[in-house]
Amino acid sequence: MKTIKRIIIVAVILFVTGFVFSLLFPGNVKLLDDIRLFFQRPLVRWAGNIRTAPGFSRGDYISLEELSPFLEELTPGSIFFTKTSDYPISSLIPGEWKHTGIFLGTREQLAAHLDTSGVLFKTLDTLMPSGRVYVLDSYSEGVSVHPIGALS
Repeated sequence: MKTIKRIIIVAVILFVTGFVFSLLFPGNVKLLDDIRLFFQRPLVRWAGNIRTAPGFSRGDYISLEELSPFLEELTPGSIFFTKTSDYPISSLIPGEWKHTGIFLGTREQLAAHLDTSGVLFKTLDTLMPSGRVYVLDSYSEGVSVHPIGALS
């Protein structure tokens, strides 16, 4: 019985040590990173869905209506940076600009800048009904094309 307890204690110590090592030095030991991310990913996804109450965040942001006049001047492919304080987990990410994306514009704007017979345009064209302004950005589930108003 003592041997089993010792084996369990050693296994727990090794697990915790490996977990901490992976946190402090990510990318050095792939197996440790895979184990850590297996446990960390669901926790971060859960925490990433928590939003603050309306009006809780600072009011130094511009609305979509204020942004609209400038959207005509952006060219498809422009990289944009955003920030949000609607999600408490954002405070764990260093820096002011927490998110980036690629401005696609309208279907017509995109057609003016890409080869309309190319694979890229044909793929994006199926994801962009006409009349709306679109962006390409990532979120917790992957990368998506969606209307600019869907950004947080």
